Amino acid sequence: MYPDSEDIRRVMKNLSGVPKPTPEFIWQIVVLARGFLFEAGRACKNHGRHALVPAEQLRAQAEAFVGQPVSPYEFCVALLLVAPTPTLRPHRRPIDVSKFETLEIKFPPTERMEEYRERWTEVQKQLEAEIEREKIAQSARRMFQ
Repeated sequence: MYPDSEDIRRVMKNLSGVPKPTPEFIWQIVVLARGFLFEAGRACKNHGRHALVPAEQLRAQAEAFVGQPVSPYEFCVALLLVAPTPTLRPHRRPIDVSKFETLEIKFPPTERMEEYRERWTEVQKQLEAEIEREKIAQSARRMFQ
C-alpha cells in the first residue's frame, strides 16, 4: 500500500521544528490526508489558476472531508507524499512544521470541492479498506517473525 510506514519514515527526514512521532502512529491519518490532497488536486486542477493557499486552510478542508483531526505534522507529511503541483517540489525543501501558520502551497482553487464529496466518500471507503488490509498484513508479519 502507498504510502506505508517506510514511505512516511522517508519523508519525515524533511520535516523539522517539532518532535517527530513514530510513522506507525501517524500512518492512518497521513494515508487519508494524502488521499484528500491527491483527489482535491485532480478534481479542481482545471477550475482556475493555481494560487498560493494557506496550508492551514487546506488542512481544515482535509479535516472536514476526512472526518478526523489532522495535525500540522501529519498534513505536512501528506503534502510531501503527494506534491500537488509540478512547481512545488516539497521533497527538495525542508518544511519547518513549527512555522506551519505561515506555510503556503500552490494549489488549484478548491471552492468546487464540495461537488466531489460523493466521489471522496467512495475513495475514503477504499482507503480505509486498504488500511484495514495493511493492518492485518502487518500483524501477520509480526506473528511470523
